[in-house]
Amino acid sequence: MPANNNVPDKRRRRQRLLVNLQVAARWCSVSDRFLWGIAQAGDLPFIKLGNRVLFCPRDLKTWVDGGCAHPLWTAQASLKRQERNARKQGPASKQGRAARA
Repeated sequence: MPANNNVPDKRRRRQRLLVNLQVAARWCSVSDRFLWGIAQAGDLPFIKLGNRVLFCPRDLKTWVDGGCAHPLWTAQASLKRQERNARKQGPASKQGRAARA
């Protein structure tokens, strides 16, 4: 008996046309806030419907395949690294550095 093409295959997953911010962030392995910042900066297209922020999976794939380029990414990482190093050294080290300078 031939297969009926009108009946959807339950094993086949439907491809989503749009995904919300949380799903998009999970797919890209970044935080929601980071992805929203990139979208607001204009580096990643999004659609806003009411209070929902939606992304096209194709746009996400293009962004990831392009190296997730964002000028703030490098700057933020560098700044966080500097802050982390300053906290590790503590206030005594800062005074010692100032005295040596």
